[in-house]
Amino acid sequence: MLALESLYPQAFEAEPEHLITLLLRRKRPLLDADTEPDVSSIEEHIDTFEREILSLEKQITLLIHQKEQLERSVSRRKGLLSPIRRLPSDILLEIFSWAVRRPKNSLDVTTGVWPLGQVCGCWRDIVSTSPVLWSVVILKPPYTQHSADILAYHFRRSEDHPLWVAIRVH
Repeated sequence: MLALESLYPQAFEAEPEHLITLLLRRKRPLLDADTEPDVSSIEEHIDTFEREILSLEKQITLLIHQKEQLERSVSRRKGLLSPIRRLPSDILLEIFSWAVRRPKNSLDVTTGVWPLGQVCGCWRDIVSTSPVLWSVVILKPPYTQHSADILAYHFRRSEDHPLWVAIRVH
């Protein structure tokens, strides 16, 4: 892009003082014809600058958008490199086992082993294929119409692993 000074050098020149002084010293009233060509020319330059500014603002908006996309991309890639993603599955399984050792209520899908499977695909695979995580079942009221389905899911996931079950009746 060319510099505006090179496109419109007269717009960047200082107002010729002697011309203004001559106009002010005339003995007759100032006429439109005395200043109109200069004013029109300056207004044209102003319009040109406004168009150029608008164009630059659009370019800035586009560049900001592209920069934000790149920042999001960097953030996602850094997330892929986080230390937790480097842990082997058997270590994660051990951590999960300690985290869900004593669930408060196995029917509450917002606690215990359930949320672990919602973190990412890798964790979901570990949780869904590790019977030991599903082998402790604690049932507490209130029981809902979905309680039987949740319990059946628990039993399916525990496969042949020995179960430890506690039931609170009321």
